[in-house]
Amino acid sequence: MSFSDTGLDPRLLRALCKRGFTIPTPVQLEAIPKTLEGKDVIARARTGSGKTLAYLLPALHRVLTSQPGAGGSFQALVLVPTRELCEQVRAEGAEVAGHCGEGVVRVTSLLADSGQALRRAVAAAGHLVVSTPGGKL
Repeated sequence: MSFSDTGLDPRLLRALCKRGFTIPTPVQLEAIPKTLEGKDVIARARTGSGKTLAYLLPALHRVLTSQPGAGGSFQALVLVPTRELCEQVRAEGAEVAGHCGEGVVRVTSLLADSGQALRRAVAAAGHLVVSTPGGKL
């Protein structure tokens, strides 16, 4: 089975191909179709097994195939437990989104601790926001 069998937006398929990904890992193969159907997925797998793309690709798919958020608000939120993971996930999302076209999808991380800074960050946020629970969304 290839990524094209998962039902992902063609722009994501091209982005994956440009990055050299053609065959989904087992965790991606199980998670992506279920997530695209709107089902909740809990996955446990080793480091390097493709978990990040297993949840980022459906989130990016939803952003690419839906109407923009009202008032410039973000369309998808990914919560991760640490600041370090937040940056890693943001970078991975931005890398994939960058291959979908210039400015088509903006991926932002929010780590601001002050209320005012956070409000400004959310107002200027991208389509997909990666944050920690401590980011006080």
